[in-house]
Amino acid sequence: VAESPVKGGAMSTARQALSYSRNVLAIPGRPEDSNYTGCNMLIKQNIAALVENVSDILEAVNWEPIPTRPHQTSIDFFSASNDEDLIKQTLTNAGEQNIDQLHQLTRIPVHDLSVLLLKLELEGIVTQLPGKCYSLI
Repeated sequence: VAESPVKGGAMSTARQALSYSRNVLAIPGRPEDSNYTGCNMLIKQNIAALVENVSDILEAVNWEPIPTRPHQTSIDFFSASNDEDLIKQTLTNAGEQNIDQLHQLTRIPVHDLSVLLLKLELEGIVTQLPGKCYSLI
């Protein structure tokens, strides 16, 4: 239960889960906040286990954490990339283009293209025009 007053619908669900001998978990809230009185009551009466973080939930349902791949220690979001150069070259040669046209001309995935265009816009290299069109400044 993440948030519930004492007479909230989540409390009915918690009681039903308890009647089926299921684990009931609750995230505590500020004592003066009526939206959390149900959660706090479940924890206080030992009906629900206290949830302080994700590992509490994983432990309660006997799930092993999913191993994560090693994190890259740092990413330089502001270094120039080949894709940025390709965008600049395309806008130089083809002129004003919308994001779909840029995608077709560069073959850069649209989600990456959006990020790169925003970066170039913040750097003052391109400008966004009406109709989601971009041009070099």
